[in-house]
Amino acid sequence: MEMDKMLQNAAGWMPPRWWLDPTKSCYESKTLSGIEESGRIRDQLMHYHLLIQLHWPYMVVQNTKREFRYSCMSAMNASRELLTRFVALNMHRTTRYYCLGASMLALAASIALCISYIMVGKDGEIGGLMDYILHHRPADRGMMEVSLESIKQLSLTRTHPSVLKMISVFRDILSVEEEVARGARYKTVYTGNHYHKFECYSRREDERFQIYIPSLGSIDLVRQHGSQNTAITLSPGMSNIADSGRPSDNGTTPLPGATINRNRNQDITDLEVSLNETILDFDQQFHDEWMVEGIDGSLLDYID
Repeated sequence: MEMDKMLQNAAGWMPPRWWLDPTKSCYESKTLSGIEESGRIRDQLMHYHLLIQLHWPYMVVQNTKREFRYSCMSAMNASRELLTRFVALNMHRTTRYYCLGASMLALAASIALCISYIMVGKDGEIGGLMDYILHHRPADRGMMEVSLESIKQLSLTRTHPSVLKMISVFRDILSVEEEVARGARYKTVYTGNHYHKFECYSRREDERFQIYIPSLGSIDLVRQHGSQNTAITLSPGMSNIADSGRPSDNGTTPLPGATINRNRNQDITDLEVSLNETILDFDQQFHDEWMVEGIDGSLLDYID
Protein backbone atom coordinates (compact mmCIF):
# COMPACT_ATOMS: atom_id res chain seq x y z
CA MET A 1 0.00 0.00 0.00
CA GLU A 2 1.40 3.37 -0.97
CA MET A 3 -0.25 5.16 1.95
CA ASP A 4 1.08 2.57 4.39
CA LYS A 5 4.60 3.19 3.09
CA MET A 6 4.13 6.95 3.43
CA LEU A 7 3.10 6.56 7.08
CA GLN A 8 6.12 4.33 7.70
CA ASN A 9 8.40 6.96 6.20
CA ALA A 10 6.74 9.73 8.20
CA ALA A 11 7.26 7.77 11.41
CA GLY A 12 10.90 7.18 10.50
CA TRP A 13 11.55 10.90 10.14
CA MET A 14 10.91 11.42 13.85
CA PRO A 15 13.53 10.50 16.49
CA PRO A 16 12.82 7.13 18.12
CA ARG A 17 12.27 8.73 21.53
CA TRP A 18 9.59 10.96 20.06
CA TRP A 19 7.37 7.88 19.95
CA LEU A 20 7.57 7.15 23.66
CA ASP A 21 4.50 7.25 25.89
CA PRO A 22 3.44 10.50 27.62
CA THR A 23 5.94 11.91 30.10
CA LYS A 24 5.17 13.70 33.34
CA SER A 25 5.35 17.12 31.68
CA CYS A 26 2.34 16.21 29.55
CA TYR A 27 0.17 16.64 32.64
CA GLU A 28 1.50 20.15 33.32
CA SER A 29 -0.68 22.02 30.85
CA LYS A 30 0.35 25.45 32.16
CA THR A 31 4.03 25.08 31.21
CA LEU A 32 5.71 25.36 27.83
CA SER A 33 7.06 21.82 28.07
CA GLY A 34 3.57 20.61 28.93
CA ILE A 35 2.11 22.28 25.85
CA GLU A 36 4.83 20.79 23.64
CA GLU A 37 4.35 17.35 25.16
CA SER A 38 0.58 17.51 24.71
CA GLY A 39 1.11 18.39 21.06
CA ARG A 40 3.44 15.42 20.64
CA ILE A 41 0.88 13.00 22.05
CA ARG A 42 -1.89 14.56 19.98
CA ASP A 43 0.15 14.00 16.82
CA GLN A 44 0.78 10.41 17.87
CA LEU A 45 -2.94 9.82 18.37
CA MET A 46 -3.66 11.13 14.89
CA HIS A 47 -0.89 9.01 13.37
CA TYR A 48 -2.22 5.81 14.91
CA HIS A 49 -5.77 6.70 13.97
CA LEU A 50 -4.70 7.18 10.36
CA LEU A 51 -3.17 3.70 10.46
CA ILE A 52 -6.42 2.27 11.79
CA GLN A 53 -8.41 4.07 9.10
CA LEU A 54 -6.04 2.84 6.40
CA HIS A 55 -6.09 -0.83 7.36
CA TRP A 56 -9.66 -1.11 8.62
CA PRO A 57 -11.37 -1.51 5.21
CA TYR A 58 -8.71 -3.95 3.95
CA MET A 59 -9.18 -5.94 7.12
CA VAL A 60 -12.97 -6.22 6.96
CA VAL A 61 -13.16 -6.69 3.17
CA GLN A 62 -10.41 -9.31 3.36
CA ASN A 63 -9.33 -9.46 -0.30
CA THR A 64 -6.55 -12.00 0.31
CA LYS A 65 -5.43 -13.94 3.35
CA ARG A 66 -1.99 -12.32 3.34
CA GLU A 67 -3.45 -8.85 2.99
CA PHE A 68 -5.96 -9.56 5.75
CA ARG A 69 -3.27 -10.71 8.17
CA TYR A 70 -1.07 -7.70 7.53
CA SER A 71 -3.93 -5.22 7.84
CA CYS A 72 -5.37 -6.99 10.87
CA MET A 73 -2.08 -6.92 12.75
CA SER A 74 -1.36 -3.33 11.70
CA ALA A 75 -4.80 -2.16 12.85
CA MET A 76 -4.52 -4.05 16.13
CA ASN A 77 -1.06 -2.68 16.89
CA ALA A 78 -2.10 0.87 16.05
CA SER A 79 -5.23 0.50 18.20
CA ARG A 80 -3.13 -0.79 21.08
CA GLU A 81 -0.70 2.13 20.85
CA LEU A 82 -3.53 4.65 20.66
CA LEU A 83 -5.36 3.20 23.66
CA THR A 84 -2.13 3.04 25.68
CA ARG A 85 -1.71 6.79 25.29
CA PHE A 86 -5.38 7.56 25.84
CA VAL A 87 -5.36 5.58 29.09
CA ALA A 88 -2.12 7.23 30.24
CA LEU A 89 -3.52 10.70 29.64
CA ASN A 90 -6.68 9.96 31.58
CA MET A 91 -4.97 8.33 34.54
CA HIS A 92 -4.33 11.83 35.88
CA ARG A 93 -7.76 13.28 36.53
CA THR A 94 -6.39 16.71 37.43
CA THR A 95 -5.34 17.33 33.84
CA ARG A 96 -9.00 17.34 32.76
CA TYR A 97 -7.93 15.81 29.46
CA TYR A 98 -11.52 14.94 28.67
CA CYS A 99 -11.72 15.56 24.98
CA LEU A 100 -14.62 14.51 22.82
CA GLY A 101 -12.38 14.03 19.78
CA ALA A 102 -9.81 11.92 21.64
CA SER A 103 -12.62 9.82 23.09
CA MET A 104 -13.95 9.19 19.59
CA LEU A 105 -10.50 7.99 18.50
CA ALA A 106 -10.34 5.69 21.52
CA LEU A 107 -13.74 4.28 20.63
CA ALA A 108 -12.66 3.66 17.03
CA ALA A 109 -9.50 1.92 18.25
CA SER A 110 -11.50 -0.27 20.62
CA ILE A 111 -13.93 -1.26 17.89
CA ALA A 112 -11.04 -2.14 15.57
CA LEU A 113 -9.59 -4.34 18.31
CA CYS A 114 -12.91 -6.03 19.04
CA ILE A 115 -13.66 -6.67 15.37
CA SER A 116 -10.17 -8.11 14.95
CA TYR A 117 -10.78 -10.60 17.73
CA ILE A 118 -14.15 -11.48 16.22
CA MET A 119 -12.77 -11.99 12.71
CA VAL A 120 -9.51 -13.83 13.35
CA GLY A 121 -11.44 -16.76 14.79
CA LYS A 122 -11.57 -18.12 11.25
CA ASP A 123 -7.83 -18.73 11.38
CA GLY A 124 -8.04 -22.21 12.84
CA GLU A 125 -4.58 -23.47 12.01
CA ILE A 126 -2.12 -24.29 14.77
CA GLY A 127 0.29 -21.44 15.27
CA GLY A 128 -2.01 -19.16 13.33
CA LEU A 129 -3.03 -15.59 13.97
CA MET A 130 -5.61 -16.54 16.62
CA ASP A 131 -3.00 -18.30 18.76
CA TYR A 132 -0.77 -15.25 18.63
CA ILE A 133 -3.28 -12.56 19.54
CA LEU A 134 -4.97 -14.48 22.37
CA HIS A 135 -1.94 -13.68 24.52
CA HIS A 136 -2.75 -9.99 24.12
CA ARG A 137 -6.47 -10.19 24.84
CA PRO A 138 -6.41 -9.69 28.65
CA ALA A 139 -4.35 -6.49 28.42
CA ASP A 140 -6.33 -5.26 25.41
CA ARG A 141 -9.59 -5.90 27.24
CA GLY A 142 -8.30 -4.04 30.28
CA MET A 143 -7.35 -0.99 28.22
CA MET A 144 -10.74 -0.93 26.54
CA GLU A 145 -12.55 -1.12 29.87
CA VAL A 146 -10.45 1.71 31.33
CA SER A 147 -11.10 3.77 28.19
CA LEU A 148 -14.83 3.24 28.65
CA GLU A 149 -14.56 4.43 32.26
CA SER A 150 -12.72 7.56 31.07
CA ILE A 151 -15.46 8.35 28.57
CA LYS A 152 -18.05 7.81 31.32
CA GLN A 153 -16.16 10.40 33.38
CA LEU A 154 -16.40 12.74 30.42
CA SER A 155 -20.18 12.35 30.54
CA LEU A 156 -20.13 13.82 34.06
CA THR A 157 -18.60 17.07 32.79
CA ARG A 158 -20.26 17.25 29.38
CA THR A 159 -23.85 16.31 28.65
CA HIS A 160 -23.26 16.23 24.90
CA PRO A 161 -25.45 13.54 23.29
CA SER A 162 -22.42 12.22 21.39
CA VAL A 163 -20.82 11.18 24.67
CA LEU A 164 -23.84 9.13 25.71
CA LYS A 165 -23.93 7.49 22.27
CA MET A 166 -20.25 6.62 22.52
CA ILE A 167 -20.83 4.97 25.89
CA SER A 168 -23.71 2.94 24.49
CA VAL A 169 -21.70 1.78 21.45
CA PHE A 170 -18.68 1.01 23.63
CA ARG A 171 -20.71 -1.16 26.01
CA ASP A 172 -22.36 -3.02 23.15
CA ILE A 173 -19.16 -3.88 21.31
CA LEU A 174 -17.48 -5.02 24.54
CA SER A 175 -20.45 -7.26 25.22
CA VAL A 176 -20.20 -8.85 21.76
CA GLU A 177 -16.45 -9.34 22.11
CA GLU A 178 -17.07 -11.07 25.44
CA GLU A 179 -19.52 -13.45 23.79
CA VAL A 180 -16.94 -14.31 21.15
CA ALA A 181 -14.36 -14.98 23.87
CA ARG A 182 -16.80 -17.50 25.31
CA GLY A 183 -17.07 -19.27 21.98
CA ALA A 184 -19.93 -17.51 20.20
CA ARG A 185 -19.70 -17.01 16.45
CA TYR A 186 -20.56 -13.83 14.59
CA LYS A 187 -20.65 -13.18 10.88
CA THR A 188 -19.43 -9.71 9.97
CA VAL A 189 -21.05 -7.75 7.17
CA TYR A 190 -19.29 -4.54 6.20
CA THR A 191 -21.58 -2.01 4.53
CA GLY A 192 -19.14 0.81 3.87
CA ASN A 193 -19.13 4.41 4.97
CA HIS A 194 -22.07 5.89 3.10
CA TYR A 195 -23.88 7.70 5.91
CA HIS A 196 -21.42 10.57 6.38
CA LYS A 197 -22.73 11.33 9.85
CA PHE A 198 -20.49 12.69 12.57
CA GLU A 199 -22.11 10.88 15.48
CA CYS A 200 -21.70 7.19 16.17
CA TYR A 201 -24.55 4.86 16.96
CA SER A 202 -25.37 1.23 17.62
CA ARG A 203 -28.54 -0.76 17.10
CA ARG A 204 -29.49 -4.25 18.14
CA GLU A 205 -32.31 -6.24 16.61
CA ASP A 206 -32.69 -9.80 17.84
CA GLU A 207 -29.33 -11.35 17.00
CA ARG A 208 -28.07 -8.66 14.63
CA PHE A 209 -25.92 -5.87 15.97
CA GLN A 210 -25.08 -2.82 13.85
CA ILE A 211 -22.53 -0.16 14.70
CA TYR A 212 -21.53 3.00 12.88
CA ILE A 213 -18.40 5.05 13.55
CA PRO A 214 -17.81 8.16 11.39
CA SER A 215 -14.18 7.36 10.58
CA LEU A 216 -14.70 3.61 10.11
CA GLY A 217 -18.14 3.21 8.58
CA SER A 218 -20.92 0.75 9.32
CA ILE A 219 -20.60 -2.94 10.11
CA ASP A 220 -23.20 -5.55 11.04
CA LEU A 221 -22.50 -8.45 13.38
CA VAL A 222 -24.88 -11.39 13.02
CA ARG A 223 -24.94 -14.14 15.63
CA GLN A 224 -24.36 -17.61 14.16
CA HIS A 225 -25.77 -20.74 15.78
CA GLY A 226 -24.22 -24.18 15.94
CA SER A 227 -21.04 -25.56 17.45
CA GLN A 228 -18.86 -23.02 19.14
CA ASN A 229 -15.28 -22.86 18.00
CA THR A 230 -13.07 -20.88 20.31
CA ALA A 231 -13.65 -20.53 24.02
CA ILE A 232 -11.52 -18.90 26.66
CA THR A 233 -12.01 -20.00 30.25
CA LEU A 234 -13.02 -16.82 32.06
CA SER A 235 -12.70 -16.02 35.73
CA PRO A 236 -15.84 -15.09 37.73
CA GLY A 237 -14.96 -11.41 37.41
CA MET A 238 -15.20 -11.68 33.64
CA SER A 239 -18.68 -13.16 33.90
CA ASN A 240 -20.08 -9.85 35.10
CA ILE A 241 -18.85 -8.10 31.98
CA ALA A 242 -20.54 -10.52 29.63
CA ASP A 243 -23.90 -9.60 31.10
CA SER A 244 -23.44 -5.86 31.42
CA GLY A 245 -20.92 -4.94 28.73
CA ARG A 246 -18.96 -2.93 31.29
CA PRO A 247 -16.34 -3.57 33.99
CA SER A 248 -17.24 -4.99 37.38
CA ASP A 249 -18.19 -2.67 40.22
CA ASN A 250 -14.67 -2.25 41.55
CA GLY A 251 -13.44 -1.05 38.17
CA THR A 252 -11.12 -3.97 37.62
CA THR A 253 -11.39 -7.23 35.76
CA PRO A 254 -9.44 -10.33 36.79
CA LEU A 255 -7.43 -11.85 33.98
CA PRO A 256 -8.94 -14.86 32.26
CA GLY A 257 -7.53 -18.27 32.96
CA ALA A 258 -4.93 -19.77 30.71
CA THR A 259 -7.09 -22.71 29.62
CA ILE A 260 -8.14 -22.48 26.00
CA ASN A 261 -10.60 -24.98 24.59
CA ARG A 262 -10.48 -25.25 20.82
CA ASN A 263 -12.24 -27.50 18.39
CA ARG A 264 -9.86 -27.41 15.45
CA ASN A 265 -11.82 -29.92 13.40
CA GLN A 266 -14.87 -27.69 13.36
CA ASP A 267 -15.25 -25.69 10.20
CA ILE A 268 -15.30 -22.06 11.26
CA THR A 269 -15.56 -20.47 7.90
CA ASP A 270 -19.05 -19.24 8.82
CA LEU A 271 -17.30 -16.32 10.44
CA GLU A 272 -16.10 -15.06 7.08
CA VAL A 273 -16.98 -11.61 5.87
CA SER A 274 -20.06 -11.29 3.67
CA LEU A 275 -19.49 -8.71 0.99
CA ASN A 276 -22.12 -6.56 -0.61
CA GLU A 277 -21.96 -6.23 -4.37
CA THR A 278 -21.50 -2.50 -3.92
CA ILE A 279 -18.15 -2.85 -2.18
CA LEU A 280 -16.50 -5.59 -4.22
CA ASP A 281 -14.53 -3.00 -6.15
CA PHE A 282 -12.94 -1.81 -2.94
CA ASP A 283 -9.87 0.04 -4.14
CA GLN A 284 -11.81 2.22 -6.57
CA GLN A 285 -14.48 3.06 -4.02
CA PHE A 286 -12.24 4.12 -1.14
CA HIS A 287 -9.12 5.42 -2.84
CA ASP A 288 -10.16 9.05 -3.18
CA GLU A 289 -12.10 9.89 -0.03
CA TRP A 290 -11.52 7.33 2.70
CA MET A 291 -8.33 8.54 4.30
CA VAL A 292 -9.21 12.22 4.58
CA GLU A 293 -12.78 11.84 5.77
CA GLY A 294 -13.41 13.18 9.25
CA ILE A 295 -9.76 14.09 9.91
CA ASP A 296 -9.13 17.49 11.41
CA GLY A 297 -6.39 18.42 13.84
CA SER A 298 -8.80 20.59 15.82
CA LEU A 299 -10.65 17.41 16.70
CA LEU A 300 -8.11 16.82 19.45
CA ASP A 301 -8.16 20.23 21.11
CA TYR A 302 -8.57 19.31 24.74
CA ILE A 303 -10.56 21.03 27.48
CA ASP A 304 -8.72 23.32 29.87
